[in-house]
Amino acid sequence: MRIADAQWIPSTQHQTWDALMDPAVLQKCLPGCVKIEQRSPTEYALSLHANVGGVEASYEGEVLLSELNPP
Repeated sequence: MRIADAQWIPSTQHQTWDALMDPAVLQKCLPGCVKIEQRSPTEYALSLHANVGGVEASYEGEVLLSELNPP
């Protein structure tokens, strides 16, 4: 799945970084995200529910962050 978009965020880089590392904020940012759980500082588990072309499906997966460069 590829999700692409751009948004202007009126905050500092540090505030934006902290928000994007927060599971509650990430859940709001990912379309169809039902649940996101932080397992470690660089690993998240998530559940998504999608409806594409009239076909509904639920997905579970993991996100592993690497090569982080915080502000």
